[in-house]
Amino acid sequence: MADHVVSERGEVIRDPEVFPLLFRGGAEPFVAGGVAYPRSVAAGGIQPLFLGGVATDGEIARIAAGIAAHLARRHAGPVLLVQVLEGAIPFAAQVLEALARLGRTADLASVKVRSYGDGTRQSAAHQILSPLSDRQGRRIDDARAYAAVVLLDDLVDTGQTAEWLLAHYLPAVRPRSLEACFMLEKRTGRRIPETPALDEHNRRNGMMVPDVWVVGHGLDLALPGGLHLFRGELPGGIYAFNDALEGTLSGATHHDPAAVAAELGVYLGTR
Repeated sequence: MADHVVSERGEVIRDPEVFPLLFRGGAEPFVAGGVAYPRSVAAGGIQPLFLGGVATDGEIARIAAGIAAHLARRHAGPVLLVQVLEGAIPFAAQVLEALARLGRTADLASVKVRSYGDGTRQSAAHQILSPLSDRQGRRIDDARAYAAVVLLDDLVDTGQTAEWLLAHYLPAVRPRSLEACFMLEKRTGRRIPETPALDEHNRRNGMMVPDVWVVGHGLDLALPGGLHLFRGELPGGIYAFNDALEGTLSGATHHDPAAVAAELGVYLGTR
């Protein structure tokens, strides 16, 4: 197997070991789970939709199972999985199910945080929109009953939000052990000295992804008019989009939403 795919312009696109299913030219649909997905958007010019590649449902399930096995090996007692709303919800549910199949006890909690600033630890500020709460909406102030509190998210990018949660917010619930696991990690050149808590507690990640827009499996892309690209779950898993596509889709949706809906309707939803 080649270690890269070359575009028509001679650019190296991506290592197939990272994304086994890659865009290889042409506009024919990509088929996953018996469903055909378009590879390009017509409005605003044709561009490959899956430039970064595709991580299928099966691969995401294997990532969830791997994280569950890792947690089962490390912790004999029950663990508290903390999902960062909203994107982590589908993945957290898979990790929870995988732990149950291993006969291990786990509870699910959630927290929602908004980050401000330019993305550096020194200048970023954070606001808790929803405090750490269990599935019944009850606030959690003490987590000592659990063998570990595990921050679980679908994607770690710069790591600044995870850093703040691990360094400042989650220690307040007095966890016996604290760690973090992620479904995807972007190749962003994250500056290690600026995320010491994340570097200390990050135990296992699923898959490295290119530094492009990543949409699907809870991750979404807001478009004009309240449309969101690929909210929720569809067969086929995670789709990684090229950088230029976001602007094209936003502009095309603003000027001719019907044309975008005609081609990409399977991906579009409303809040």
